[in-house]
Amino acid sequence: MANNGSGGSFAIGFILGGIVGALAALLLAPKKGSETRNDLVERSVAMRAIAEELAAQARTQAKDRASVGAAQARERINPVVEQVSARINRNPDRADEAKDPEAQQNT
Repeated sequence: MANNGSGGSFAIGFILGGIVGALAALLLAPKKGSETRNDLVERSVAMRAIAEELAAQARTQAKDRASVGAAQARERINPVVEQVSARINRNPDRADEAKDPEAQQNT
């Protein structure tokens, strides 16, 4: 099986599974309502911190991947731009004609 970068997805699934299991254990445990509510509040604060950390990591990965994609696009586009520029520089009259189609018709 090919590794397509699903390690992050596995980690997120693992963490979410742990959170759901912890919540189920809290809700099914024989405690007073106030104790259960306090536990839920404490756990929700911890889960929020984890979610914020995961979101920050996702943002960083997205920025990194966008930067890599932009660099790859520049690498592919630059040779084409150079070729077009070279052709324009070799024959500037034809470049002017391409810019102004009326000039072509008048000649």
